[in-house]
Amino acid sequence: MQRANILITVFWIGLFTALVYMIYDNFSKYPNEKSKSTTTIIPIYPNNSLWQISNEKELCFYYITKCTDPASVITFNTTDYWSSIYNFYITKLKETGWQTNSSVLTSIPTSIVFIRSDLFVNTSCETTIISKGNNNSKDPNTIKTYTISTVCN
Repeated sequence: MQRANILITVFWIGLFTALVYMIYDNFSKYPNEKSKSTTTIIPIYPNNSLWQISNEKELCFYYITKCTDPASVITFNTTDYWSSIYNFYITKLKETGWQTNSSVLTSIPTSIVFIRSDLFVNTSCETTIISKGNNNSKDPNTIKTYTISTVCN
C-alpha cells in the first residue's frame, strides 16, 4: 500500500512537471531578430567591467496579458556613477539618430528611454537604460550594475 502511494505521488509530480514544461515551452517567446540586431549597435560603455547581452525566453500569455515581444537586454558593470552613464548615452545615442524626451530639470532622471523608427520599415525600436539595484553608494570603487533593454515592434 505504501509503495502504491509513492508511485502515485511520483506519477503526479512527473505529470505536473511535464505540464509546466509544455506550458513554458509553448507560451514563451525569444526577442525578435530586429531587437537582437538593434542591441548590437548600442555603443559599448567605455569603462565597463562586464558587457553581457542576453536574449532569454520569456513567458507570454498573449490572449490574457497582451504581452509584446521580450527585450534583448545588455547588462554591464562599472564603478562610474549614473550621471556619467546618463551623459554618455544621451550624447552617443542622439548622435546616431535616437530620440529622447529625457532632460535634467532638478536632478538626473533614474532611467532614459530612447526611440528610433528609421532602422526597419514599419518598426519602432525602444531602448531603455536603467540603473539596476543599489547604485547609490558614495564609494567610488563600488561596482554598479546597469541594464539596457531594447524592443523593436
